Amino acid sequence: VSQDKKSNDAIRKPVLSVDKENEIEKRRRELAKQKEAREKQAKEEVCWKKMKILLQS
Repeated sequence: VSQDKKSNDAIRKPVLSVDKENEIEKRRRELAKQKEAREKQAKEEVCWKKMKILLQS
């Protein structure tokens, strides 16, 4: 049993490393949300411009 525990401890990542990975993943999700919001806004602007052109003609 103690040998299994030692091998598990060797495989386990340090807490600091896990925290850093969580921070990176959190930041990645934030950036993805921001990108999605920018793309949505750009599509809406294009839509409004098309509507404006249609209303003028």
